[in-house]
Amino acid sequence: MIAFRRRDLMSLAGAGAASALLPRVSTAAPRAHPRWRPDGTGLPRLGLLVADFDWNPEIEIAAMNTGHANVFASRMPLGSFQGLSDIKHADSAIDLLMRINSLGAILYTGTSTSYVFGLQKEKEFQDRLESRSKNIPVVIPAMALADAAKALGVRRIALVHPPWFTEQSNERGRAYFQARGFDVLSARPITPPRPSMSELRAEEVYHWIMANTPRQAEAVVQGGGGLRIIGAIEALERSLGRPVITANQATFWKGLEITGARAKIPGYGRLLAS
Repeated sequence: MIAFRRRDLMSLAGAGAASALLPRVSTAAPRAHPRWRPDGTGLPRLGLLVADFDWNPEIEIAAMNTGHANVFASRMPLGSFQGLSDIKHADSAIDLLMRINSLGAILYTGTSTSYVFGLQKEKEFQDRLESRSKNIPVVIPAMALADAAKALGVRRIALVHPPWFTEQSNERGRAYFQARGFDVLSARPITPPRPSMSELRAEEVYHWIMANTPRQAEAVVQGGGGLRIIGAIEALERSLGRPVITANQATFWKGLEITGARAKIPGYGRLLAS
């Protein structure tokens, strides 16, 4: 009797009522697979040669590197800035970097090496490092600064150094860029002087450069990778209306250029934003 009534009910209600009594099968499209997050795959690889006592190049390059390269640091056993003039100091650091496959370039981070060596010995030093790296290009900061200034069409510069640079180091910097064909309108360490490396706030750097940049200068060029300065670049360029080119910024830019990376990085000056 119950079976009869069920068949009767289904007959009277039609197929719609019958389907309501059957298990439901979902007809919705399967959920799309979550998109993979960026994990560094396919990015150019850059090696970084850093003095054992100098933390700033790693910090600044990490801040500017918003997913444009994989950067691997190797420390050079120096102990002090005086070690930067020892042409053998980078050997073991490069040897460690060579264990990483497919490096596109190696970034050296000692501006004052070029100041001490001069143009000819600087090139010999670069060639020596590239022989050690099996012809992987090695970026020298002072060379990168000169290339960056030329790329921006700059000839007349105001040269700025860290407050722990001696007068001798400062004058060597002036002579270096003059030998590169630049008109160095001023060359000064930030004041007041410090006896050793220290952290400078972006605000302090900004106000000092604003007060000490000649009006005729077409750009501010900063040598010395140990100086924290990139946080002030954008504010300085807006206020001065001129490019600000720094050691670590230019070195990173040159490394990206060598690897063919087409990166536009806002917030750290015209050089990286172009």
